[in-house]
Amino acid sequence: MSAAAPEHHPRNAQEDTMPETLLPTTIRARVHEDAISRVTRFFNATTVETLNELFQNARRAGATRVDVTIADGEVRVADDGEGIARPAALLAFGQSRWDADTARREDPAGMGVYALARRPKVTIRSRPRPADGHRLPAWEVHLTPEHFLGKRDAAVSIIDAATLPFGTEIVFDDDKANTGSVDIAAEHFPLPVTCNGSDVRRRDFLHDAIHIEHWRGIRLGVRSVSHHPGRGPELNFHGIRIENVRLPVIASMESHWYVKADVVDCAELELMLPARKAIVETRFVEQLRNACRTAIYRAMLKVDNQISVPAEVRADALSHGVDLPIARAELARWWPTYANEYSTKREDPHRTPLPDRPIVVEADIPACDQVALWRAARRSDISHRLCAEEPRYRGYSWYDSLPKVKKVTTRVVLQGVLDGEELSIEEQRTRHVPFHTARPERITFVLETIDGDGAVEHVCIPADVAFGDDEVSWPDDVGVLVTDKSDITPDELADLMYDAYFYPSDDGEADSYETQQDDYRQAAQSKALELLASAEEATLSNVRTAVHRWILQHLPRGSAAIIRIRRDKPIEITIEPAETENDTA
Repeated sequence: MSAAAPEHHPRNAQEDTMPETLLPTTIRARVHEDAISRVTRFFNATTVETLNELFQNARRAGATRVDVTIADGEVRVADDGEGIARPAALLAFGQSRWDADTARREDPAGMGVYALARRPKVTIRSRPRPADGHRLPAWEVHLTPEHFLGKRDAAVSIIDAATLPFGTEIVFDDDKANTGSVDIAAEHFPLPVTCNGSDVRRRDFLHDAIHIEHWRGIRLGVRSVSHHPGRGPELNFHGIRIENVRLPVIASMESHWYVKADVVDCAELELMLPARKAIVETRFVEQLRNACRTAIYRAMLKVDNQISVPAEVRADALSHGVDLPIARAELARWWPTYANEYSTKREDPHRTPLPDRPIVVEADIPACDQVALWRAARRSDISHRLCAEEPRYRGYSWYDSLPKVKKVTTRVVLQGVLDGEELSIEEQRTRHVPFHTARPERITFVLETIDGDGAVEHVCIPADVAFGDDEVSWPDDVGVLVTDKSDITPDELADLMYDAYFYPSDDGEADSYETQQDDYRQAAQSKALELLASAEEATLSNVRTAVHRWILQHLPRGSAAIIRIRRDKPIEITIEPAETENDTA
């Protein structure tokens, strides 16, 4: 069977007669007149932003200084630059009036004066410097938002040149302007600025850099701080500070190193128009970030030729042509992590030279086991060999070769178990079989280590305390194991339980942090007394604590009380009054 013929759809008669000339043969970009009606939205029109734009125009005009006067809600900005020869260029939105060299170096957008577009009243006066031997007239124009929006023509008046020095003067209303605004706008501006006759303090954007390099028209200043520097202004464009440039931050073992960039003369850097508050992501920006990394590595070597850096940082530095030293063979001492993240007990973060026969603890160990292991390691004089892991050193041969603890097993021999059979706390936990409070014959922590060659060893550490539960628990529910020959005191055991399990509740209805602490410590003390002493001593301790916390505060100072309590009977209380001076006499 042959294939069916395609279905025919008759063309619309109107389509047959439609002239093809309705489609243009070429198109070209243009600025629609509607854009003029929106120019007041291009700037936030803050005082600082307005001053930034006016300062930039003065700098491009070759000014040597800028003078600002603020009085009665009015701001006057005057410069001694070349002046403006063509007033019409002011309102030519998007048309730059700058010469070819300035246009190449800075890519001016021809929009800066529109920072004034929201101001209710603007006056611009200018006296251009002579050009080609010809004197140019001084002039003045008054502008309102309607002029910026293209709704009205602005009249230009010729003024007496003798009343105005060479340059440009701009006056605008701003009842929020103050000297602080000028301070911010002028802080990193390259030209001298005065405000109300006084010099405005300026400082180099890289004033506190420890190392400065020049790269393709940009000064790169390297700094070093102990903490991450955050993301403040990273780039200075002639006084306009730009954030979120994402210049690199590189961490050594002690510090964070970062770069700030100060633009001197860089035509390759593109900023988002019109306000120039952000950079345009281009290949040049990636090259800039790469140059920053190189500058940081050079600064590291310059400041500290024995600097310690992570292995991957050293590898990256080598790719940038900088040979940083191999990190010193130093590690911090291993310290247990407590259940309470707010604990004031903290490990010593300082790294020290490796001890004899070091062991790096990398295993994921529950807090309760870490607390018990730390006590056992100290009692066995092995704690000095235990080192904290340092993932940033992975890749260094000296670190990779060290034996690493990958697994910890807690072996327990209970009294009465035949032939010294050992039970594993970890296995009991996986089977959800609890270890009840007991006095076993022996407890041993077994540390399984693997070195850089893959050799496995087992380090056995005798212990006198272990915990059966690996989750945060109230003392009454904790399975506490203390060997029958242990010399631990009830107070010491209570402290271990507190470190191993206490975690404060942040529930809105929970007691205060201090109350939760006191309650847990008292419960742990009672548990410890029951295990190590007797139930009677635990009861006495609980009663003493209750009297101290709840009764003593109600007893008059100097007096004494005798309280007799029996279950199911009224409480008998006798209070002996405080002794007077006559009684003691």
